[in-house]
Amino acid sequence: MEKLEAAEAVQADLRTRAEAFAGQQAELESTRDAALKELDEQRAELGDKRATVAAELPDALITQYQRLREHNGGIGAAPLVGKRCMGCRMELAPSDLNAIKAAAPDAVLRCEECGRILVRTSESAA
Repeated sequence: MEKLEAAEAVQADLRTRAEAFAGQQAELESTRDAALKELDEQRAELGDKRATVAAELPDALITQYQRLREHNGGIGAAPLVGKRCMGCRMELAPSDLNAIKAAAPDAVLRCEECGRILVRTSESAA
């Protein structure tokens, strides 16, 4: 009889704990679902913004960018920060930096190491 009562007490404790875990799981799933919904909304918003910007660019540049994205793991352009391409993290040679400095502001420049399009910013050395 004692063993039965002890087993029933353990069983009751396990049921209580299982119910608590089920409640926690439901809470976590709800939080996850809300976060996924928010991410989907952000993705759609960014997709719309991207389409608006892409419509203003030449088709040849978009094609080149898409090809570079496919070839470089989803990243077709990278900022030039200081002397470094942030796509491959390689420091550009002085001759490349001089060519970048001499290039027109609207020239499409590429990293000699990874081939990505370089985006000049206020942090660029060139």
